[in-house]
Amino acid sequence: MIPATLLNRRRKLGYQLLRDVQATTLTPKQYCEKWLPLIHGINLSEHGARKLAIEELHKATGIAKATIKNWGPDFERAPQTVHRTLTYADQIQSSSELWSGIIAASDLDY
Repeated sequence: MIPATLLNRRRKLGYQLLRDVQATTLTPKQYCEKWLPLIHGINLSEHGARKLAIEELHKATGIAKATIKNWGPDFERAPQTVHRTLTYADQIQSSSELWSGIIAASDLDY
């Protein structure tokens, strides 16, 4: 059974994530600057990072890699709908990492 304090924390986190998504959106460049180091251990400015960035943007959005390549060197020509999609993807990944940490920290015995 999950303790009440953990459930309350989860509820508050859910409300905070919703407010964050409604308040801001991430550009493709911001998304890659955040997740490339965490997923691949490489910064967006490093050699080979663009290929990995295109792959991650493709995974997060489902948009063809050829289309993503046409968004410009910093992905500045990406449609606004992509910014919202990446914001949702970021929140899901952040939540997933948070919950992984909470579950690992608690000694749930199933």
